[in-house]
Amino acid sequence: MMRRITITLVLALATVMLIAAQTSSNDIVKHLNQNTNGKVTVVMPKQLEERLKSENGNPENGVPSKAVTSNVGYRIQVYSGSNSNSKREAESREASITSRFPSMRTSIIYKAPSWRLRVGDFRTRDEAKIALEELKQAFPGYAKELTVVVDRINL
Repeated sequence: MMRRITITLVLALATVMLIAAQTSSNDIVKHLNQNTNGKVTVVMPKQLEERLKSENGNPENGVPSKAVTSNVGYRIQVYSGSNSNSKREAESREASITSRFPSMRTSIIYKAPSWRLRVGDFRTRDEAKIALEELKQAFPGYAKELTVVVDRINL
């Protein structure tokens, strides 16, 4: 919802700036009041309108927005570290989780300077939260670091 408002405001501001640039008047408010009676119409491309429709997802309801990409979902971040043994720690935790939950997909990601271990491909936040609780019970030592994150998934 906030994203829609931001995009609408940006488009409205761009329209106002374009109108102001095309007129000789330096006072945008004066120009708008004289020529539009204070009403501004925002014209947007059909594709943008489709991407902003509510049925394309709502992150507040646990369904990621398709406006970003169709393969956005949730994963559980198990580990993030940036010291010299972070890669080994991520691999060690990956092996532990894979042996206990062979059906859960794991991925180790390096984004300088950090190594991250993420688990799962979940379409909704609720699915991820259920798996998060299972992981916390199976690995209490990891519990403080476990968190649900928005990520691209492989579904």
